[in-house]
Amino acid sequence: EVGQVSRALRKMQADLKARLDDERRIAAENRRVRIALDNAGTAMLIADAGGHIAYANPAMRQLLAQHRTELAPRLPHADFEHIAGQPLAHLQPEGGDALARTTGIEQRELAFGSAVFAQTAAPVSTDDGQRLGVVVEWRDRSQEVAVEAEVGSVIDAAADGDLSRRIGRDGKTGFFRRLADGVNGMLDANAGTIGDVQRVLGALAQGDIGRHFPPSDPQ
Repeated sequence: EVGQVSRALRKMQADLKARLDDERRIAAENRRVRIALDNAGTAMLIADAGGHIAYANPAMRQLLAQHRTELAPRLPHADFEHIAGQPLAHLQPEGGDALARTTGIEQRELAFGSAVFAQTAAPVSTDDGQRLGVVVEWRDRSQEVAVEAEVGSVIDAAADGDLSRRIGRDGKTGFFRRLADGVNGMLDANAGTIGDVQRVLGALAQGDIGRHFPPSDPQ
């Protein structure tokens, strides 16, 4: 009987050690995920199975703070100081809980005045299919959308014959700065050519047949 008790104690110890090892492993994995999310440049938040925000990474908090002026009037129930704990619906323009119940990857664009975001949501489940919640990514498209509108306006004006408008360079960097320079350079070249044509035609209309086009740049 003493031998049975001893074996039972050893089994209990082995089971306890295995459980503790599993808990330590899971805790280490969770810690690595948390560190990765905390240091990610992409704005992300996680909601639990009940649709309440359980976590928002620093990039998400910074994004909401940056655009709070545009967001606050359109999200009247949102708490921008304490993001975690509130319903995910408070950060959605329609205020519904459909996003928290999504069963697949959903992508859509959210517009709050001049602040525009590409939102991607995906459900989070265990290996056996138990729903844990949803992870949501916000990507700031505000500058991109503003540049698209500005470029479209300048190009539309050029198509109507107005080659005087240009894309502003202030506040633009990287691709957007190169895009502005490229479009403006193209318009400058075309405006110069058309200006030459207009001057020559105007001179011809007045009987000045000696007016010529300026020589082109040597290749």
